[in-house]
Amino acid sequence: MTILVPAYFYPLSFDPNWAGLFEARANITAIINPKSGPGTVRDPCYSWLGRVSRSTLKFVGYVATTYGAKPLPNVLDEVDRMFQFYPFICGIFFDECPSDPGFVSYVTEIVRFAGNAILNFGTIPDGSYAAVPAGAVLFEGDYDKFIAEPFMRTSKFANRGAIVESVDTRAKAHIVLAKAKSLGMDFLYMTDESERASYARLPKPEVWNELIAA
Repeated sequence: MTILVPAYFYPLSFDPNWAGLFEARANITAIINPKSGPGTVRDPCYSWLGRVSRSTLKFVGYVATTYGAKPLPNVLDEVDRMFQFYPFICGIFFDECPSDPGFVSYVTEIVRFAGNAILNFGTIPDGSYAAVPAGAVLFEGDYDKFIAEPFMRTSKFANRGAIVESVDTRAKAHIVLAKAKSLGMDFLYMTDESERASYARLPKPEVWNELIAA
């Protein structure tokens, strides 16, 4: 199982959050988010991440679609700038993806343009999205909601995962991991931050260590 890390902390080489990523013996895809997207100019502080990228540590860039409200040309422009500014990334993490069937063509086009993508629906979207060739975050929310969620339709999505918040003990981490594995999820992230997490740091050690050992 790949660990999908919203790495929204600034890329300072001495930051212990980055050290935690680099030292982990796990398959990690880290999401970089320079300016709630690529911004209008390249931030040179991100450049060194390209030198530490490896087969078990890959980077994708953050672009929000604002649930389909952001015009398609604007989204494509952000994708283009993200790849131009940060050529070490291997794809795009599309946040705030629409989940109703009226936006399937919109989402299909942004994935086609990006080439490699993860779509953060945050919930189980309409089944028509299962044909879109991208990873799908089918849950983003609180631990209690994740445990109660039946995930009745997840089998339609070939590459799926979850982001679970309020996982603040080792015991909860075990339970989340067990459920994710039983569902055949391909990627996962857990944090001890509460709902609407900032993802400005890695989870506390007892949670992070369980996650990277899974």
